[in-house]
Formats: sequence, structure tokens, C-alpha cells
Amino acid sequence: MEKNIFKSTVSFLPIGFGLIGASFFFAISYYLSSGFTKPESSTNGDLIAFCILIGVFCFFGLLSLFMIFNIKTITLTNKNLVIERPLLFLKFVIPLENIQNIHEEDYEINSAANSRKITVYKGEKMTIEIQKGKKIVFTSFEISEYDDLAQYLKNIEFNITDNAIIKKDYSNKSKVYSWLLFIFILTIILIYQLLKSR
Repeated sequence: MEKNIFKSTVSFLPIGFGLIGASFFFAISYYLSSGFTKPESSTNGDLIAFCILIGVFCFFGLLSLFMIFNIKTITLTNKNLVIERPLLFLKFVIPLENIQNIHEEDYEINSAANSRKITVYKGEKMTIEIQKGKKIVFTSFEISEYDDLAQYLKNIEFNITDNAIIKKDYSNKSKVYSWLLFIFILTIILIYQLLKSR
């Protein structure tokens, strides 16, 4: 009989970054396009460059929305590892006997400002190798109880080599929430200015 060992909840980090990112990029796109009138002296090249700029902002807005739709939940049973993407109605079931190896490494989300690298998020990334050379990757950014899941996978006997020992997740979660708050405030100010200018 199959029984649940672990079930993750939806992580609010990708949802938060996705919503704020989509709002930010779509607000900029709307702000730029709503006040645009083609000057008589401009060429078609200027219009094409402007449309490309708007397209880039819209692309990043859609990419942010995709981050929301791509959220994962993971269920570990005594027989299977089940990965679900609830908003896309996708479900992948991996029998535990198909798992050949597990690797874990550091995972960072970085930003750059004035030629400086700023670490927005620091955590762990786990790669599960299954049959036919396929790999499944998930991170502590996507899974809110990542360290618990890693410990459960470590406790199940997968014949893991010494090079693939699973580490504890020591990510600085307070730092990523401060970034999320900063971006949220910046987005609210942008939307407020947009509404105020109308």
C-alpha cells in the first residue's frame, strides 16, 4: 500500500517574484505605450525600435507570469516521487526504483548593478538522475520545505555515492524577503505614478 512520507506546500517566493515582476514590466509597457505619439520627424526605424522595446518589457512580464504557472509541489511516498505543476495541470510520477543518483549543489539568483554582483537568493539545487539519462532539477527557491524533502530523500536508500551526500539548506531566507519587499514597494510607486499621471 502506498503511503505519503512528505508533501510540500506551494512556495510563495516564485509567486511573489512572479506577480511583482509581471506588474512591474506590464506597468512600464503600458506607461510607455499609452503616451506614445509618433513625431512627424521620426522614421519607421524609430517606431520599430520603440515596438521592440515594448516587446522586450512584455516578454519579461510574460516570463514572470510563467514563473507563477510553473510552481511545483512535490509528494514523496514509499513508492514514488510525484512532481505536480498544479496551475498547468501536469503531474510526473517517478518510481523510486528508477532514481539512479542524487546530486546537490549551491544555487544562487544574482543581479548586477554598477559592475557589482548582488546575490538576491542563496540556497541549494538538487538534481535527480533517473533512467535513460533524464534529469529532474528543483531548488530551495521553488520548494518551501526543501531541506525536509532533502532529508527524506537522504533517508531513503537510493544507493547514493559519497559524492552525492545531501546537505542541509542554509539559505538566507530573510534576505530574499527583503528583496521581495523592495521590489514590491518599487512596483507600487511605479503604478501609483502611472495612475497619478493619467
